[in-house]
Amino acid sequence: DHIAIVVSLQIDDLAQQVRTYHAAAGVVGVRGAELANIVWMRPRSGVVMLVTPVERENNVARHIALVCG
Repeated sequence: DHIAIVVSLQIDDLAQQVRTYHAAAGVVGVRGAELANIVWMRPRSGVVMLVTPVERENNVARHIALVCG
């Protein structure tokens, strides 16, 4: 079974954000600062970053994902 939850990061404190992202098997999010929390995810977790076609590629998020496994 798969469970999807919607989180509101501006409400959660840092400790809750760490717990949420560490527990996630995957994350889908819009390109932005909230995806910085992928550093708390376990290795081999999935990340889908939504971008518009006119945006330049965000290499920072890609590098974080690669470093974290």
